[in-house]
Amino acid sequence: MRPRWLGLLVGMDAIRLAATKAADRSCHHPPMNPSALTGDWLGYIAATLTTLSFVPQAWRTLRTRDTRSLSLLMYLVFTVGIAFWLAYGLALGSWPIILSNAATLVLAGIILAQKIRHG
Repeated sequence: MRPRWLGLLVGMDAIRLAATKAADRSCHHPPMNPSALTGDWLGYIAATLTTLSFVPQAWRTLRTRDTRSLSLLMYLVFTVGIAFWLAYGLALGSWPIILSNAATLVLAGIILAQKIRHG
């Protein structure tokens, strides 16, 4: 026969374990895993490359002011889309999305402004 106090200790451990598991499930931040970190880095690399791809066009447009070959409708829709991507990144709190789309919005806005100004 086991002592009564031992049963109380086992019961207390079960309650403590259940409370710990419940707290883990209700935690707002899931535990960090290596694939999430890799995903962030992939996001930063993709964001950097796609944003930098606009620099030559923006530079050329500012330098030459030649926008005849650019579609006004395409740049208008694209710039609005980038603004929505920025809003989406802000809603998620995702820095790769926020930073890349903020920079791309500036570059696309420059090109769009030149297209509207110079035709």
